Amino acid sequence: MVRTAEKGFTLIELSMVLVIIALLAGGVTVGASLIKNAEIRAVVREVEQFRSAFNTFDLQYNGVPGDFAEAYDFFSTKPNCISAVNCNGDGDGKIEASAVNDTDESLKVWIHLVAADIVPGSYNGTAVLGVPVLGTNVPESKQGTSGYYAEYGTDSFAKNNVLRFGRPTGVSTIENTISPDDARNIDSKIDDGLPASGNVHSTTASTANCQDGTKYLIDKQVLECGLSFRID
Repeated sequence: MVRTAEKGFTLIELSMVLVIIALLAGGVTVGASLIKNAEIRAVVREVEQFRSAFNTFDLQYNGVPGDFAEAYDFFSTKPNCISAVNCNGDGDGKIEASAVNDTDESLKVWIHLVAADIVPGSYNGTAVLGVPVLGTNVPESKQGTSGYYAEYGTDSFAKNNVLRFGRPTGVSTIENTISPDDARNIDSKIDDGLPASGNVHSTTASTANCQDGTKYLIDKQVLECGLSFRID
């Protein structure tokens, strides 16, 4: 009986296979890193654009978007600004959240900015069971799981209007959606990289796994951070 010689892998061939596997794994890691960096840059760009939008509105109308008491006088022909009650804020300079749609200035912010042709899109100003909806009444971030919610006097900014980054879950509440390392990266690109100083803070919803009061805990691989950006 004639045996057919069985051909196995040589050391060189095995080495080549291992090299290919390593390259593929490295490519996946690099790809994931590129995606993450792109998401962080997108958030930074969005925050800067919204801050600029708030300043532009204030300069043009001498009022705070969402809080502007004369909005209906200017925007009555615009979509989602159908009455003075529906469109106007109370003019006290504070973006005040409310469970009642007609008095929820945190949602009127986006109606005013769109009506003034400062921000693109369409936001209806109506929460669903008291919960803001990303892309419907508040802007959704290109980061993919988060959006922006404006409010006065929160997240250790006791006397300022702020832009909160996360997933809104109700009136004045947001869900954490980013890691401590991502939070630090975003904070560093805009401010001082510290969670409780400057013009960028971690939100009060952020857990003990996010920051310790003086620094972001970048070794924690958990999505337990949110950010708050001062806008006035």
